[in-house]
Amino acid sequence: MDIYKNIKTEGNYKKLLNSGMFWEMHPELTGEWKKDKEVINKSKTIQDVKVGDPIISKTGRKGKVISRTKRTITIKFEFSTCKLSYNKNNAEFIESDIL
Repeated sequence: MDIYKNIKTEGNYKKLLNSGMFWEMHPELTGEWKKDKEVINKSKTIQDVKVGDPIISKTGRKGKVISRTKRTITIKFEFSTCKLSYNKNNAEFIESDIL
């Protein structure tokens, strides 16, 4: 699932920014379209993620994909490891476990 699918255009980005919910939904962004446009347009769906890819969580934690199967991705963060299971048909995360 592309977390930025609803803010791919500057107009939609600014609507969310002005709504007051922007920082609740995207604390990792800056609030400046020119800077955030690069991040937004480089976002991936879960099927695009590969071993070795850097990951930034919604809370800003930086990690790296250390393994993946058809239905799971394991991400190593600085102080923890997270295993995510997902349904490939809709590519949404359905479970999260700290290992």
